[in-house]
Amino acid sequence: IMNDTMRVMWFVSESDPVRSSWKNVEWRGPKSVHLTSPTTRRPSSVLPYWDVTAPNFLLPDQSASFYFCKIYKIPQLDTKHHITGFTPWLEKDHEGLIEHMVLYSCLGGDEFEAYLSHPGTGCRDPQKPPEWKSCTTPIVTWAAGSNGEHFPDHVGLPISEGEGKATYFMLEIHYDNPALQRVRDNSGLRIYYT
Repeated sequence: IMNDTMRVMWFVSESDPVRSSWKNVEWRGPKSVHLTSPTTRRPSSVLPYWDVTAPNFLLPDQSASFYFCKIYKIPQLDTKHHITGFTPWLEKDHEGLIEHMVLYSCLGGDEFEAYLSHPGTGCRDPQKPPEWKSCTTPIVTWAAGSNGEHFPDHVGLPISEGEGKATYFMLEIHYDNPALQRVRDNSGLRIYYT
């Protein structure tokens, strides 16, 4: 194994395959991975960041699984910048309540300005503003157990590049609350950019 991109084959089967029977397995495919490289690195302490968090959100005690959504606006950037990574911002003692978080970019413009003061709502709530349905492109995804992701020095996701670039984003947090705890949460994501 070298410190380089390695090509691996994966497959899933209900039983151990016999010699060449792996070719008939339905769930299989190739993947390029760095087997010896760490998946994350620490961000530079000088990089600016943007926090998108649940604003003191009170978890409902009627459902073990709840999806919370809230609209955010990217910080004012006059020139092209790049997202270079992210880390979870998990409130102490709430780590076990959060299954995953996704930051979506929203299509549209100034119509989202009115929702910046909105406290957020259930993502599946029929009363959710209809404009929020245009927030469908995942920009950042995090799942329980991950420390986040920081891109290599030469990689970044362009943001604030002018006309047509996303300015508004929607944070989705999936809470898994089987004990139906009624707690307030401020968890979310810290987005690093150049």
